[in-house]
Amino acid sequence: MKTFRFVSALFVLSLVALSLSPAVAQDRYEEQVLAQLEEASEVFIDQGYEGVLGDGGALDHQTYQDYTVSLLTGLQYAIVGVCDEDCLDIDLEIYDGYDELVVADESDDDYPVVRFTVTQGGDFTLRVTMFECNENPCYYGVGLYGR
Repeated sequence: MKTFRFVSALFVLSLVALSLSPAVAQDRYEEQVLAQLEEASEVFIDQGYEGVLGDGGALDHQTYQDYTVSLLTGLQYAIVGVCDEDCLDIDLEIYDGYDELVVADESDDDYPVVRFTVTQGGDFTLRVTMFECNENPCYYGVGLYGR
């Protein structure tokens, strides 16, 4: 039986909330990101996925954040990125343990989604790139789901 660490949608949102800056002036942007990530979580959970990772933060124009994620052989994964109103383009890339690109959403949009099945489990790198941000920093959230 294939299993992985289950993280509830509520816990995913809690992780994002904890990682975003608590400054009052930024609440509007944080709320935008959390609302979008909550919507995305509902969609993926309705499709039979379970939350694996949720995180977020702030990135300036043309910068990125890497996450190391352990993925299991044979499971299907979906990753979604969301960002605030000042963000015009955010991208997602997944690299395997050999730094080979597995899958990416580098479309010119602010709601990237990638879906893939892991053929060989192990540690992967999830790269979130703030490709275009009108006013630095832009806030983002990312959710990783598996089934």
